[in-house]
Amino acid sequence: MKMHRQVTIRCAALLLGLIATQTELEARTLIGDLGQIEHGGFGGPAVRFTEIGGDFGVLSGGRGGWIINHRFVLGGGGYGLANPGKVVAPDETGDPVSGKLDMGYGGGIIEYVLASDALVHASVEVLVGAGGLSTEKHVASDAFFVLEPGANVMLNVTQFFRLGVGVSYRYIQGADFGGLEDNDLKGASWGFIGKFGAF
Repeated sequence: MKMHRQVTIRCAALLLGLIATQTELEARTLIGDLGQIEHGGFGGPAVRFTEIGGDFGVLSGGRGGWIINHRFVLGGGGYGLANPGKVVAPDETGDPVSGKLDMGYGGGIIEYVLASDALVHASVEVLVGAGGLSTEKHVASDAFFVLEPGANVMLNVTQFFRLGVGVSYRYIQGADFGGLEDNDLKGASWGFIGKFGAF
């Protein structure tokens, strides 16, 4: 009986000790204390160089996002083909006609930034979205799904401007227009990124 009482007292003391120290311990979490989140945001231009249908392509566009604790970015972006090549596709009468290719895509971007305060730092990202193909001479058009993971190296030029270079790989699913299919549109790209904002 005496032994049972001692075990009970020791367990109670241990439990009280854990409760007393609980306020001094803070669990490590992915984002941190929700009451101490720091916010920022940015927007800016972007240009990528790639291959579209076997030809050199320039994709110009922009991107922006909400920055959480200087590390996580939830945003979006989009690109359009700046140097359209020619494709042959049926017009409204069904006859094959040559026209300049219009291509664009965009979507949501999730990005993780490493050592944001360092003069030169890196980030990894993924864009998930959709795009389309058409020409100025054709009634028909085509839509496709796009998934584009990438990585960037950024230079802190000023407190509100960052300039970087990045690489990515564009996965396409569902494209079929003017002889262009998924394999003609997917591929690696590299380019430059400008970010203006509060980081």
